Amino acid sequence: MEDVITVERVGCALLVAAPGRDRDAADLAAALAPERRRTAVVVGASAVEALARLDPWVVADLDEQVAGSLRLLAPHAGAAGPAGEVPPARLLAERLGVEVVAPDNALVRLSGGSVFVSGPGAGWVAYRPGATGRRSGPRHPAPWWQELLPGGPGEQIPLGLWLRAPGGDDRADDPLRTLSPDPERLVVVVGAPGEPAPEPAAVANVLRALPGEARDRAVLACYGCDLAQALADELGGPVRALHGVPGPEGPAHLDERGDPTWRPFALESAHLPGAAPVVDRWLAPVASMRLIAPAAYRLAEGWRLDVVPRGLVARPDDLPVEPAWSGRTGPTADLVVAAREDVPEDVVAALDDLVRDLPADARRHLRVVPVSRFAEKAVARLAELPDHCGPGVVVTADGRVLPAVPLLSAPAPIALFTEEDLKAAEEPREQAEASAAWAAGSRSRVRPDRPVEPVEVVGNEPVVGLPEPQVHQVPPTRSTRAAAGAPRTALPTALATVIAPPSPRTAPPPPTAAGTSAPAPAAPGRPAEPEQRSSTRPAAPGPATPVPAAEQSRDVPVLSGPEPVAPEPVAPGAVVPGAVALGAVAPEPVVPGPVVPGPVVPGPVVPGPVAPGPVAPGDLTPLTPPRDEPAQAVAPVQPVAPRAPISVPADARSTAEQRARVRAALGTRYDVAGRAVARLLAERPGLRGADGNALAAELAVVRIFALDPAGDHDLDFHTCLASGLRALPTARAVVLRGLPPGRGHVVGQVLSPRVPVPAVAASPDRRVPGVEALIWTTTARRLDGLLDADRRDDVLLPAHTRLRVLAVEEGGRRVLLAEEGTPEEQALTRLRAAAAARPAVPDDATPDSPTHEAGGGSPWFGDLPAA
Repeated sequence: MEDVITVERVGCALLVAAPGRDRDAADLAAALAPERRRTAVVVGASAVEALARLDPWVVADLDEQVAGSLRLLAPHAGAAGPAGEVPPARLLAERLGVEVVAPDNALVRLSGGSVFVSGPGAGWVAYRPGATGRRSGPRHPAPWWQELLPGGPGEQIPLGLWLRAPGGDDRADDPLRTLSPDPERLVVVVGAPGEPAPEPAAVANVLRALPGEARDRAVLACYGCDLAQALADELGGPVRALHGVPGPEGPAHLDERGDPTWRPFALESAHLPGAAPVVDRWLAPVASMRLIAPAAYRLAEGWRLDVVPRGLVARPDDLPVEPAWSGRTGPTADLVVAAREDVPEDVVAALDDLVRDLPADARRHLRVVPVSRFAEKAVARLAELPDHCGPGVVVTADGRVLPAVPLLSAPAPIALFTEEDLKAAEEPREQAEASAAWAAGSRSRVRPDRPVEPVEVVGNEPVVGLPEPQVHQVPPTRSTRAAAGAPRTALPTALATVIAPPSPRTAPPPPTAAGTSAPAPAAPGRPAEPEQRSSTRPAAPGPATPVPAAEQSRDVPVLSGPEPVAPEPVAPGAVVPGAVALGAVAPEPVVPGPVVPGPVVPGPVVPGPVAPGPVAPGDLTPLTPPRDEPAQAVAPVQPVAPRAPISVPADARSTAEQRARVRAALGTRYDVAGRAVARLLAERPGLRGADGNALAAELAVVRIFALDPAGDHDLDFHTCLASGLRALPTARAVVLRGLPPGRGHVVGQVLSPRVPVPAVAASPDRRVPGVEALIWTTTARRLDGLLDADRRDDVLLPAHTRLRVLAVEEGGRRVLLAEEGTPEEQALTRLRAAAAARPAVPDDATPDSPTHEAGGGSPWFGDLPAA
């Protein structure tokens, strides 16, 4: 008896199958995402034959339930038969009178409801009644880069392109063929294990064939080879490369069978022509470690842990990383230990903690590699070294620990292994295992009572704007390790200083010739570290800095620098503009009182008597007269003119000095914004420019402005804002903004704001107070990722954007504008289509009420001044 085929709705799709059969097809139908004006129809294996012959009951059920076009998920439904038969999808399109999209080859189900049409040149074919088929790419849903892929060399896989040398196996079961694509960027996989690597010139030609945006955002994944640097040299430009092959949990190093071994901590690096690669995205090796620099964590006092392609490098702060220590990602997770002198016991304990807390896959493939005699001794004292580390570290019969292979170089101050040591490292495997077992029995190893569940946290980027604390965390002392080296009872100097009881107040040190306190001497054996101060903590009082008259004429107050500057000698009784006039008598305490309005000079003010003579308006002078002297007459206060509106050219570029002043002025607001910027740059490395620090500071300013566009911001702030906006992607869309009523907009009028203007995508459910302005823009900057999820549709129109009024509708309650220079008819068509999808503007938008004038707190409300 023939199976009964039914058509039933599963999720947002229709399932064509025999009841109770085809569980996989039902799961796929439930996972598919909805398409606008198109219905997905998943055909199970039990119904493929019925669909091929266009069973009338199946066609009738589809005709009843399908609205709009149809996507048919049935293998080979879009291809002609072996004898040239008409494709079933085309016949179904003629029968139903709608467009039918179907694959012309086998379908591969991916994670997240994605599907891929496998096979050379395969893809989706769209059939309309009475028309020939129209082909598209093999992925559904289609990422933005799918239609930009060039034809010719390379095989299409879900991730993007796979470029291999000719003559290799088809690797039909390779896991790469079942990985979902990255919707943000194209992945170009190069090579395969056990095969010769393709020629760099051939790979470079494929990359050159990509359009500009796709090429800029593409990332390389070297599979069994290492061509990233050669490609950067060949192309003469930057190449981004993953340290591993993408997988369900992120990039991983794959063995020759395609099975993952371990997940590298360095996720992605930027390769530049003729320069060393720079790690750009990374994972924190241990969640509790503190980030101190890009791809660097605090290991112990004076020691750091760097994330490199081959694994991790533990080294003193003042010891630079050698290029050979970074290496390339391999089958082992290397922990390189470098030292030019004896390693302190607290550092050895920190290394023990690190090894114990590493993720399970990294511990299984761990190889500890010392690069000097001092590092060798430190590795010999490790208690948490896993037993399987024999392939990476050889323990000789006399207890010495040596690398298994000679692979590293080091700077001159480090004593490297001798040739005799390296020969000893190449002893037979049996002898190495026996000696390692002997050494393991002679050393005490500390094992945790229960395994520690590793927690992997993405480190990605340093927190922008947070200074490093002066006192570093010191790993806790373990009593089980007290006998392994120096006594553990003595506290480190820095920690002892912090917890020492307060001492009686002593006199301050004598001033130096410049008038400032002498700096404290550096600790023995360590270089003096520059002072770091939180941006929210005021500096200690000190002498005021004289400001030249030319500096006072600036519209924007000068922001204070990181250190107070000693004043120039001032004659007794002289009045210095913008500072306290210093008299000849000793300073006296000042009773707080009002301050005369005027330009404020940064820096602390030294109390002192007021010199006789007239006081210039705006001088920061105490109003209380000195003791035993008659009060001096104070000149009447002159009214201060409001600051002129700030206007910055759209092509303005910020300087390092401007960014430093803005950071100091914003304080904690800058720090909070910096965290959001760090996440954005880690998720979208395509935003990065040549100067990452400058870009991070400018984008932090963009976020602060978007959250508070009505704030009182100075010239430095707006310069950083204009510079940061240029790094963001543009929006080509109709956006929405509320305008104050009663402005009398007329057709042909040109509006041009002096500062950037916030707006939001004109979705039908979005409302703004006041007069509704719909704006067609092609230069607005998108803020998705920079702001929180509820503001992901926000944009900023750059300053000086010229907007022409194309129409005034709804009795003046709606204004249609477009950027000057765009075709007015096309812009007006888009604007009216967007207006038709929106509800009518309420009648209360026209009166000049205070609620409409204030905007009700909406971030998308404000005036647009005439040009």
